[in-house]
Amino acid sequence: MAKSKNDLNIHFEGKADGLVIKLNGKIIHPYQEEKIKQEINPNKLKTQLKAGVAAVFSGGINRIVPLRETWKKWPVKSRVPYRNILAANIKRCTYEHPTRGNMICPTTSMYFSEVQSSLDAEGIKIGVAPLREWTGFEGRENMITAVGILSAYSPREKDYESCTIYPLSAQIKDFKPTQSIGVTFGFNAEMAKNISNYEKCILYFTMVVGEDIGMTKRWFNQYVKEYLLSNDADGKLAGGV
Repeated sequence: MAKSKNDLNIHFEGKADGLVIKLNGKIIHPYQEEKIKQEINPNKLKTQLKAGVAAVFSGGINRIVPLRETWKKWPVKSRVPYRNILAANIKRCTYEHPTRGNMICPTTSMYFSEVQSSLDAEGIKIGVAPLREWTGFEGRENMITAVGILSAYSPREKDYESCTIYPLSAQIKDFKPTQSIGVTFGFNAEMAKNISNYEKCILYFTMVVGEDIGMTKRWFNQYVKEYLLSNDADGKLAGGV
């Protein structure tokens, strides 16, 4: 049976699922939800992924109190430290992991004369040459906090996150600027196991000068080192070169 009135068309084949009603050329029964396919812009997607990587990296920095203190007045004083950290790093990441260009501290006039670092299954060992005399340590500045970020990336298997971030921090009290300083960041079993799932990592390192009571806002320009990670025959982390 079929009949029409103005722009209303009805078609019925004698069974419940055979009734079709059109109004102004559009089917209104049975109701058909239109599926809208939204294409994701590749450039927009990469921008969102970069922002995600920068957020994780910046979050790691923000968890280290001495580093967070260094960002309070740079570049915008009215911002909370995290916003300054994120603003400095969001354009420096790839959409998969941080790069050697990422920053854990603002640029400063203080710099290391020499830094040596090594990475093995036990952790990271860093040696810093005697600090320059012109650094001008004051009498109350008797403590240094060695701080950094370890970013492991390039997973060996697709199931792992594209990168993982580890905040690093160790206090050095009663240091002598005229002598070399040794710093060790140890790996626990879980950390070593997780790092072994990646092929590469980047170490970002600096030192913040402080005192027993309170914290100064003096720090050194960062040291950055990239490692190619290797595992032993059992798949455990052996070290980095």
